[in-house]
Amino acid sequence: MRALMSLGLCLLLLTGCEKPQKTDQNQVRPAQEKTPKPETPPEVQKDTHQAEWRTVKQGRNNLSEVLYTSDGLKIDSLVCAPQNLKAGTPLVMLEHGGFDTETDVKKCQEYANLGYVIAQSAYRGQGRSEGKVEACLGEVNDSLNLKKIVKDRLKTRGVIHVGVSLGGCIALKASAGQKDVLGVAVLVTPMDFAQQIRILRASRPDALKRWYSIFGGTPEDAPEQYEKRQPLKAASQIKAPVLNLIAAQDPLIPYKQQCDLLAVRKKAGNKVTAVHLARDGAENPALQERYVCKGEGKPEFKLPAFKGQDVFVTYYDLHHTSTRHMWNTVQAFIQQKAPLP
Repeated sequence: MRALMSLGLCLLLLTGCEKPQKTDQNQVRPAQEKTPKPETPPEVQKDTHQAEWRTVKQGRNNLSEVLYTSDGLKIDSLVCAPQNLKAGTPLVMLEHGGFDTETDVKKCQEYANLGYVIAQSAYRGQGRSEGKVEACLGEVNDSLNLKKIVKDRLKTRGVIHVGVSLGGCIALKASAGQKDVLGVAVLVTPMDFAQQIRILRASRPDALKRWYSIFGGTPEDAPEQYEKRQPLKAASQIKAPVLNLIAAQDPLIPYKQQCDLLAVRKKAGNKVTAVHLARDGAENPALQERYVCKGEGKPEFKLPAFKGQDVFVTYYDLHHTSTRHMWNTVQAFIQQKAPLP
């Protein structure tokens, strides 16, 4: 039970809570902690999809290592749910970032403690999964296939996708055109990978070989490979509200990319409320005009109610990381959009 007995890798740094470590993709994620030993030995089952479930009890929750098939590949995943689960409980699809991540036991437990079902795919080429990393292509199918398996087995109703960094791209694409999606929350998410390559050429040339291998060449040699990975077209097809949490001084994601997403959502007929907060989430910071997108309108300086609108939150003086305030905001968004039965 490697995935359940060992530490699940976290998504990104929860600022002020955990010690950061840099990955070779210039992602930031917290230092590992020991996962408690399971209270019961794993129970191995197969469901109608022939997915293998190995379930242990941890506190009030069931933690299941699920090995399932996606596009002919065996994919590793983690599913957490309350032991007293009610039919019709909403499902949270947690989409991680990075190219070398497994699953996050701590975050999985956190949302299960709130009463939700959480599903996390390690995606192809990561963890114990077969295949190769594709960077927001096949991973979208991995997410959708896991969603179907969990919905059928645990009788969930309604889905919230939560994605961090690269996982935000997967969350947006996996939500496009899906009638069961209640909301999408993305944190520090890229919209244009070709722009990231240009940044890495100056800041992280050592990382370029891996990127070129995954993307099939440079942006100049294979522009179509970068274009088809962009989530903007998919974002226009999402009917549910979108919560977009933005680090104003992200060194990997130019701020214009967030303005592009805002323009796409507004063009698709969605109301978008822009909110500007201080790094720690404090309200009413002095307005920084360079972070006001064209067509944004007058920004707000405190979080609105998450009703009938997209909410784009810009955090001043913040780089490519997540914070506790961001995660608290995601939690409030989930609870408003996906109430428990």
